[in-house]
Amino acid sequence: MVTGSFTVHEFTRDAHGDVAAFAADFEQHCEYLSSPPLTGSIRINSTIATPLPVMRLSTSKLNFRVVVDFADSSFRVATPPQTVTLAQSIAGEVRWVATPRHPWITVSPSSGTGAATFKVALADRQYPTPPATAIDVSFIGAANIVAPITVAATFVLRGTAADRPVSGDLDGDGAADLALFHPGDGMWKMRLFSSAFASGPELPFGVSTDKPVPGDYDGDGRLDMALYRPSNGTWYVIFSSTGALAQLPWGLSTDIPMQADYTGDGRTDLCVWRPSTGVWYIFDLSTGTYTGRQWGVSTDIPLTGDYDGDRLADVAVFRPSTGVWYVFFSSTQTYISYQWGISTDIPLPADYSGDGLTDLAVYRPSTGVWYVYDLRTTSFVPYQWGISTDVPVPNDYDGDGRADLAIWRPSTGTWFIYFLGTNTYTSVAQGASDDVPIR
Repeated sequence: MVTGSFTVHEFTRDAHGDVAAFAADFEQHCEYLSSPPLTGSIRINSTIATPLPVMRLSTSKLNFRVVVDFADSSFRVATPPQTVTLAQSIAGEVRWVATPRHPWITVSPSSGTGAATFKVALADRQYPTPPATAIDVSFIGAANIVAPITVAATFVLRGTAADRPVSGDLDGDGAADLALFHPGDGMWKMRLFSSAFASGPELPFGVSTDKPVPGDYDGDGRLDMALYRPSNGTWYVIFSSTGALAQLPWGLSTDIPMQADYTGDGRTDLCVWRPSTGVWYIFDLSTGTYTGRQWGVSTDIPLTGDYDGDRLADVAVFRPSTGVWYVFFSSTQTYISYQWGISTDIPLPADYSGDGLTDLAVYRPSTGVWYVYDLRTTSFVPYQWGISTDVPVPNDYDGDGRADLAIWRPSTGTWFIYFLGTNTYTSVAQGASDDVPIR
């Protein structure tokens, strides 16, 4: 596959129809449009000057990992220097200068002539603030300018053994924050995206047998800490707006909590699914009323999401025996059934495309592949992200409106997050092998 373009600047003929003068410039890419170009110029009896060289950088984004240990407030750079290649389209003297915008970035060498490579590094033990900046590369003798190289610092948080990860937007900035639930002492330890994961509240809340069920129960746009206690069927919720603790009995010991906003009032509702009957029991915190809906059988996996885009959570189940999804649309009171997955897949509905609809998705542990089906476009995309022992934990970790692929690796206590909006990834060391990640 070859792609490219050419521009004819001059083309004249003599009295006999032969070429008298001709001038053209061309650019050709082999195999892919992103591959390095072959460029050139043709001049026949032309006074039009040949073009200046065009300069290109091998990358426009760099990401470094900074390890932050909350035990002693220390930090260090965990990524070695990264190389940037500067390519020149045609011969000619071009002088260049690379200038970082902040002192915690170093460039070596910082200037040169023509095609070259330079290394970019972060100053070790120098806290990068802000966590994202850029390097400006300027030229003398080139025909173009290039966009700044974005340099980002991803913070890797060190937790403690036996922590249980919990994710959600704790401060209402639109991005999922990191939180740990420690079953041993019931301690929640939060680190906020808005502070570059450098700080956050800590609070003892819960016991080892509780199930974390975080959600926005008071409708203030922030995640509330919440637990469901199977032993007494009670929900314990701390409202972020007031700090008040609510104890709400709703469910039995064998029920599965499925909290979501089923009424569209901006508040997370209490909900349990009862496997023995396949009934969903939904309690509206705003009105104090409840509804019940039979949807599913005892061997199904209950799921929830806004599959029709009406801003109300819909009830759904995945049937492992057939790989079929059954989704009940709240907007039309109708349902769809769709075969998507096999018996060993893990269903992970979320809005991966950012169109406001929950997509069907499964994670296949045997291959580490995610299969995402877009209900709006009826198209699907496979993603390779993870290994057989990983635990998938998708969420919108960068606040761009799209759920990101994420897995938690028990063997190393590490999160690996792939940002779908930018096609970049990061890893966060947090937790120990006996922890249980919570979506």
